[in-house]
Amino acid sequence: MEVFDPLEVMSEVHREARLLSPAHRFELNPAQNARISADKGMIKQLMRILVDNAIKYTPAGGSITLGVRRDGSSCYLSVTDTGAGISAEDLPKVFDRFYKVDKAHSGMGSGLGLSIVKEIIQSHGENIDVVSTEGVGTEFIFTLEKAK
Repeated sequence: MEVFDPLEVMSEVHREARLLSPAHRFELNPAQNARISADKGMIKQLMRILVDNAIKYTPAGGSITLGVRRDGSSCYLSVTDTGAGISAEDLPKVFDRFYKVDKAHSGMGSGLGLSIVKEIIQSHGENIDVVSTEGVGTEFIFTLEKAK
């Protein structure tokens, strides 16, 4: 664990994503500075997985927004996309190992990404929430406690 500003990590992931996928619109909003105590490498890996999924399931021209917001003793990190969305039936299973929402794209990954995200969040003693509407998009948001 180390104390760092998650906005630095989000800014780096944002820059990488813009280079990897010029067909999408990327935004960093909100972009608030904060200080958290976490495993920086794991948080970066988590964000890369979420952004990679957003790219896969958002059509060209769609938007992907990364956010860092502080509030009281908490820091909220999020990835929101204007992609395909996740059905209400699939939503409770997205963090299960090897589960793939879109069976038609079975070659698009191992189905491990979101289970790794969940493990990283839980190793920090936190939870991750997902809100999604089919045809509208998805938002993943998690909270980390600010460093004291």
